[in-house]
Amino acid sequence: MRYAKNAGAVFSLKYHIVFCPKRRRPVLRNPVDVRLKALFEGIASHYELTLHAMEVMPDHVPVSYTHLRAHETDSYLVCRLLLE
Repeated sequence: MRYAKNAGAVFSLKYHIVFCPKRRRPVLRNPVDVRLKALFEGIASHYELTLHAMEVMPDHVPVSYTHLRAHETDSYLVCRLLLE
């Protein structure tokens, strides 16, 4: 496990986000689930995120990741993931 440091702390930030389609309709099936997984992995590598767990289910996608940039808040990262 990697830790980040700043002037007064050592830390490891872990986030868990659940993405859901509108009204949790079961639309995330083949071939959409394969494409969605590839998109998340591409975004993670682009923004230097470490994906710990991701499982595409028909009505939601739980994603657990680590990000070591302390100046970016959780909501800022979620906005970046959603806008890709």
